[in-house]
Amino acid sequence: MGKKYFILVLLVLALLVFTSAVYAEGENNVTEEITKESLNKLSVSLVNKMKEYQIPGLSVVVVKEDKVLMCRGFGWTDLEKSTPVTDTTVFSIGSSAKPFTGTLISVLVSDGSMGWDDPITKYLPYFHLKIKSDNPKDQVLIRDLLSHRTGFFHMSLIQKAINWEQDPDWDLKSDPIRYSREALLKAASEFEPQENFRLIHLYSNISMVAAAEASAKAVGIEWDILMKKRLFEPLGMTKTTTSITQIKDLQNVAKGYLLGEEGCLPVMAINMDVVSPAGGINSCARDMGNFMKLLLSGGVFNGKRLIKKSELEEMWTTQVQGADIGGLMPGASYGLGWFIRSWNGNKVVEHPGNALGYTANIALIPELGIGYVMLSNLMPTPILGEINVIVWEALGIQ
Repeated sequence: MGKKYFILVLLVLALLVFTSAVYAEGENNVTEEITKESLNKLSVSLVNKMKEYQIPGLSVVVVKEDKVLMCRGFGWTDLEKSTPVTDTTVFSIGSSAKPFTGTLISVLVSDGSMGWDDPITKYLPYFHLKIKSDNPKDQVLIRDLLSHRTGFFHMSLIQKAINWEQDPDWDLKSDPIRYSREALLKAASEFEPQENFRLIHLYSNISMVAAAEASAKAVGIEWDILMKKRLFEPLGMTKTTTSITQIKDLQNVAKGYLLGEEGCLPVMAINMDVVSPAGGINSCARDMGNFMKLLLSGGVFNGKRLIKKSELEEMWTTQVQGADIGGLMPGASYGLGWFIRSWNGNKVVEHPGNALGYTANIALIPELGIGYVMLSNLMPTPILGEINVIVWEALGIQ
């Protein structure tokens, strides 16, 4: 796509922004602290950043406790067709899927189906992850997997399991680790650890897949079905899926883009089903708003408690200190599927996500009962490093 065409698209986008889909609940859709003017300010800031960073489409939802303050789309799902993004446009959320895996386990811990400190071998006897520890009695626990502190990394396995290189000859069925989570985890068991056990945060998609598979074994249901039954359906997340195969017939799906010298270049959708618990969930702003309501209301949705407040707080408790988090997110620590840091003295729990052609972020300030989700169809994009400042400052969060 040529540069002149892209500029034209952005000009039209600027005109379109205030007529994009808006979804608010009730007449009082703002609080005394967050005014309509601040929400408009946020919209303008997002449009300006989209122009600056050539982002084709973006969707955002802002939630205060159990109320949606803003839920809208900006720009385009498809640049060639000029299809506008709405609040129900589906995006891949990348690693922002990890909070869903942690939250699902918090549901199961709340009802007694499993425990944070259960050894992984209780559920997956075949998954004997090697660890560097001076204590021969040390075992890998669910808590260790969700906090990425096992010392295991090995992204080469993920690269082998997913078609990151957009190879047209790549064959899903050519290797079991590309379609079987059990095969992937068995292969991981053969690798040596790269860091000491429980001493450092070493971000691992494999660890998240293992924790998810354990939750499935705990209740005897496949993880994809379990996620649907225990989270998506109770929360009314009707457009949220764990598999690329589940969105192929949907009409309102954002096309993913990479930014090249000639503008935004479309990418082919890749199958991430085998690592879906770590990065393969697809969702829209409206559905994500319901997920935020659950979290910001202390584990309650529509009057029904899904998670004990104590387990929600445990999920957001630091497991790996900030000094050991490395360069992944400076100044942050890590809980159970969530990064933890602060904004003007307020605790923020969040998780960014990247999938090929997509960028997302989910962030909450639990003590203030406020949070947002951003979804976009460009990867990578500098807005990911700025989105917290954009949102919190526009909303006047001090």
